[in-house]
Amino acid sequence: MEKLLKKPYYIEQPASKNGDEYEMKKATSLFFAAATICSLFLVTYVGPEVVNAQTASQSIFQLQNAVTLDGKWTNNIEWDDAATSNIVGTTGALRGIFRDKFELIGAFGDPDFDVVDWYVIEFFTDKTNDTGDYVQLCYDGDQSGGTSPQSGDLMVQISGHNGTVQKLAGTGTGWAPGNITNLRFAQAISISKLNSTNPHWTTEIAYDKYNNGGGISTNIMIAFYDASNSAAGIQTWPSGASVNNPSTWGVNDASTIGPIPEGLGIGSMVMLASVSVLVGFFYLRKKPKAIWVP
Repeated sequence: MEKLLKKPYYIEQPASKNGDEYEMKKATSLFFAAATICSLFLVTYVGPEVVNAQTASQSIFQLQNAVTLDGKWTNNIEWDDAATSNIVGTTGALRGIFRDKFELIGAFGDPDFDVVDWYVIEFFTDKTNDTGDYVQLCYDGDQSGGTSPQSGDLMVQISGHNGTVQKLAGTGTGWAPGNITNLRFAQAISISKLNSTNPHWTTEIAYDKYNNGGGISTNIMIAFYDASNSAAGIQTWPSGASVNNPSTWGVNDASTIGPIPEGLGIGSMVMLASVSVLVGFFYLRKKPKAIWVP
């Protein structure tokens, strides 16, 4: 606090034998600092793309854009506030993606407080309407893991499109009918911002994490199956995960407890870095003997 109350002051910068060389070194340092920050920012925005079930992690950020639960991108920014993870087949081929984000409702401690996880799951290679198709979403709310579904593990299975919904809970050895409250979902064949040329099945889910026993961060598994292409098998995130083995599920990391950083294209980042160099070089050249210290 004492430091915050101090007024800014100036200190003398040591003189350089070669002023221009000194300024350029400072400007170069500024460039690399700006470039490093931008690169870290880009990584944070895109989110992890993972295929290893043992180390898989998906960052989940706070909802900024409202979701219309209709099984499609209702508008072009609806899911821009969520990171992306790829869903790949056993050969490494891209089969689909999912994005998710959380919504805080009310204030913690209030009777109406809630945390809802919103999902969009896109199955790029399926546009048939088979009763044997299904989508699964599994939750390990306390991240207890284990090699079989435990009592705190929950699974939603939507069989057929907009068809039968099963709500299951772990028993310690397998799955049995369970209680999952306030579950909502919608499915539709549509195109999306992430696959705009190929109509495909898209599933949107609203999952009440708080009232179903989930912590801030949870372990999850997502799977989908196309009965018309049984040879392709079950597609999962993380790749190779099993619905019956929670230790193979990935982390849904909400530790940031905030919105996704505003996205910037690589062109914008290069431009910002370049501007930083020019501005920094100008001011360092004009005032080489003084720097501002808060």
